[in-house]
Amino acid sequence: SPIFDLPNLELMPLLQMQSLHLYIPQLASGSSVHPFKTVKDYDDWLSRLEVYLAFLDTAERKMREGIRRGVVLPKSLIVKVIPQIETFTKGPLENHLFYQPIVNLPKELADSEKQRLKESYALFIENRLIPAYQRLNDFLKNTYLPAGSETSGISSLPGGPETYEYLLRLSTSTLS
Repeated sequence: SPIFDLPNLELMPLLQMQSLHLYIPQLASGSSVHPFKTVKDYDDWLSRLEVYLAFLDTAERKMREGIRRGVVLPKSLIVKVIPQIETFTKGPLENHLFYQPIVNLPKELADSEKQRLKESYALFIENRLIPAYQRLNDFLKNTYLPAGSETSGISSLPGGPETYEYLLRLSTSTLS
């Protein structure tokens, strides 16, 4: 089945092992594949984080739709996702993973650019990113977890067997 026939995946955008909410912080740390060497690198990353905020909002909307349609992660997995999100709901700013590229600014950048980047990242993280994570964390704890499935897998969800079959083909080379 093509992925377009599998709405379950779209309605469960946060998985505890493989999901954009795990990949973006790896990039944000400044110790992964995203470069943080030039002013352009730093400005580009902030632009990408704007799109990531849209993903966080969309993820919540999709999970709300999943609740309405009976397509919700098992509670046993939701309780593993909550601490992953909660990590980014608080400061202090200097210890926040998304601020680490600023902590490690390259020496060769102009002082005026360093100051601008520090201010831009601090404002973004404190006023936009942390509140977005707080909203998502509150939703996960107060709405999504209580609606979570009591089952351990996706097979009992609407379209579950087809979704499982697709994921099996995606993750292995034994099925065509």
